[in-house]
Amino acid sequence: MVGAGEIPDVLPRDPTFLNRVRTLFEAVERATGRMAFARLLEFALEPELSTLKRLSPQVAVGNLLLVRRDIDDLQAIDVPRGIDSVHLEFRHRGRTLSRIDLPAFGGLSRGELTAAALEVVSLTLFADANRLATKPGFWLHALLQTVQIGCETVLARRRHRPVRARSLRELIRAVTRRAILARAKGVSSANEQVFARLIEEARSSISTVSPPPAPRLARPTISPDRQSRGRRQWESLYVATDPWNYASPYEQLKYRRTLELLPPGPIGKAMELGCAEGRFSEMLAPRVGTLIAADISATALSRARSRCEGHANVAFRRLDFFEESLPQDLDLLVCSEVLYYLPDVAELRRVGTRLAAALAPGGRLLTAHALVLADDPDRTGFDWNERFGGALIGETLGALPGLALERSVETDLYRIDSFRRLAEGETAPAPVVETVPLGPPPEPAYARSIVWNGAAARRAEVRARETADRVPILMYHRIAADGPRDLARWRLSAAAFAEQMRWLRRHGYHAVTSDDMRRHRARGHPLAGRPVMISFDDGYRDFHEQAWPILRANDLTAEVFIVTDLVGDAARWDSGYGTPAPLMDWPQIQELAGAGVRFGSHLASHSHMADLTNAEIVAEAARSRAMLERATGRDCLAIAAPFGEGDDRFVRIARRCGYETGFTTEPGFAGLTGDAMRLPRIEVMGDWPLEAFARALRPPR
Repeated sequence: MVGAGEIPDVLPRDPTFLNRVRTLFEAVERATGRMAFARLLEFALEPELSTLKRLSPQVAVGNLLLVRRDIDDLQAIDVPRGIDSVHLEFRHRGRTLSRIDLPAFGGLSRGELTAAALEVVSLTLFADANRLATKPGFWLHALLQTVQIGCETVLARRRHRPVRARSLRELIRAVTRRAILARAKGVSSANEQVFARLIEEARSSISTVSPPPAPRLARPTISPDRQSRGRRQWESLYVATDPWNYASPYEQLKYRRTLELLPPGPIGKAMELGCAEGRFSEMLAPRVGTLIAADISATALSRARSRCEGHANVAFRRLDFFEESLPQDLDLLVCSEVLYYLPDVAELRRVGTRLAAALAPGGRLLTAHALVLADDPDRTGFDWNERFGGALIGETLGALPGLALERSVETDLYRIDSFRRLAEGETAPAPVVETVPLGPPPEPAYARSIVWNGAAARRAEVRARETADRVPILMYHRIAADGPRDLARWRLSAAAFAEQMRWLRRHGYHAVTSDDMRRHRARGHPLAGRPVMISFDDGYRDFHEQAWPILRANDLTAEVFIVTDLVGDAARWDSGYGTPAPLMDWPQIQELAGAGVRFGSHLASHSHMADLTNAEIVAEAARSRAMLERATGRDCLAIAAPFGEGDDRFVRIARRCGYETGFTTEPGFAGLTGDAMRLPRIEVMGDWPLEAFARALRPPR
């Protein structure tokens, strides 16, 4: 009956009719097992009520005002007290053009109605209907807007802000639209004034949220390909103590395994190249007669000297051993974690020959280097943009004349080699190669460069050859093994999540945020490589405990939509299914924000839109934005509606509250054009096998 438009005007205002419809929708929700489905159906019904053929030009249905307006006569609307929303039908010459929902706190001005009309009605049709081409006032506004757009473009370029390139046709449309709005806009309406007051009241009510702590000096995360061999660059590196985190359990175990490869018996004259701050020098000194510890950095040598002051047999030397001469007749030469910096294999051979020449016959060369994807992309390794790693270093040194690989210890992430300089005429022995467990993994700042089980595609390679104008936005909720059975759809185990994140890393994906989406949409430029956005709704505590360590280990980040009034509490909206899961508190959110996680709004109370008045939605949207900005110290410009109930009025209110990007639960890839407040997402189901996850990432044709 609704679809046919045959319901009498009186029926939609009959509470009995509305209650029966709601009962029907609730039954449908139970039958489908889909949470909040009744609410979504109710949203779908409300606009249809205004399509009835016998509906009068202005009718109130509960707190909804149904209004018809011709686009050539957009007179202001007086909104009666108690009305929350206006459902506006635009018409022309007796024909319905489009419909739109507007939040209403008072009368709607002609300017507001014009802006709404231009969202849903053809610009050409609107201009023709209002005969704008014959009105000098319109052309004056068009000239002023042309000048203003030109000034804005020049100013943006001077400030190095993104400027979207426009064709002549696009420019004409922009000028026309802005001229129409400028001509229609007058004194702000009661609706605008109330809106501004509600936002200000909401923003002034967040004094209980503490600002973020002062940022700490972050430990630099450096891979070999990012470092120059210049002394100045190395000195700047050692501004921070232990920049490579050699004190970590991962590095300390590597040191002990390196020492285990030392030959039995006394070692007379030894040298360590690239000794850094002397942590390995301190361990090596008791095993040798004399030790020369060398490094290119004076700062590092000063710290090494202090660390080894109890060992009288250690001397320190500032040395660039790639170019400067080495002592001769050494019994032991240690050269670890430095040969990556050579520009090519030819230079590696040259330097390796010099190292071998510095050894006495029977002397040992001890090296330890990380395994990298450049050597073998099909096995676990660090994804650095260098030319070679531990595997090729070992092969190259072992092939040098007079130098033989004697023993090798290999883990998933690094290789330790012991070479011996052969005596004249001596035949190289067969090397002893041992594979051992990794032990403690490297700290997260370094582990994020690891691609486990090899790379199907490396990030640098796909960035060089691929671009994307559509981005998959993944939507998660909880990362937990247990919980109510009825909520299993929104829950994924940590093991399954880790498997998915490793898949993304192995296939060359890099994570983007809503900031990146806004920037590329503004410029109209595609994103390089394979971008993916990873989003989490609600802000459960298990994001901090389970999801973030996995994301960080795979060099990925995420955007989390927070229910700000319930921070530190529990997901009360799930209480009908059992004990609600705990949510993150503000210190946890601030910790994550400092580590690079982005946060957006999920409103303040996680309520259904049908249960909130427009004024309450404004208050929640403005308050949650202000709370997140104060807590994180960063702009909050992204929002996702609870339960996916982002209808027209929600989007309009969110935009007026300062949000620039909105995320829905509609499935699909997010493009770089269209409405930025209605970006689709891919919901990752709790029971998906990895194959289903991989299929969801395939771009639509």
